[in-house]
Amino acid sequence: IADFLSKIRFIPQDNIQTSICHKSKKTENTIIDSSQQKIGSWYSINGTVHQTSSAKQVVIDLLNYLYGIDNSLFEKCLKHEYNYGRNRQYIALKKSDLYKDRPDLSDYCEKLSGNFFLLTNFSNQIKEKILSMAFEIVGIKKGKEIDYML
Repeated sequence: IADFLSKIRFIPQDNIQTSICHKSKKTENTIIDSSQQKIGSWYSINGTVHQTSSAKQVVIDLLNYLYGIDNSLFEKCLKHEYNYGRNRQYIALKKSDLYKDRPDLSDYCEKLSGNFFLLTNFSNQIKEKILSMAFEIVGIKKGKEIDYML
């Protein structure tokens, strides 16, 4: 029970900022008014909560933020065991390294800071793994200065 309760997060309504969210590559950025939207995916940095359009956007935003703290983050990710699944690499220098066995999926990626690429055809479990890796490398613990909900 204690483990379950520790995972529940309270987000004060007055802490939620209106932020720009990326819906997809085909649509323009839209502003989300938190008073009209149900809270889904979000992240907070030093107490400021940012609502996003997807769990994928949480990962992208947080990775880019962490890169700003340590601009060798993605290079370190390339050497980290959590950056590799059975068949795929999650963060890479080249798009072609992300889906080596599935070139038809090469468009399922996002460009990160520092000219790195993030694979985006993955589950929330993999998203957690990627963020865990990045937090470990930068030396930040989830829930203190940075928190999120996918």
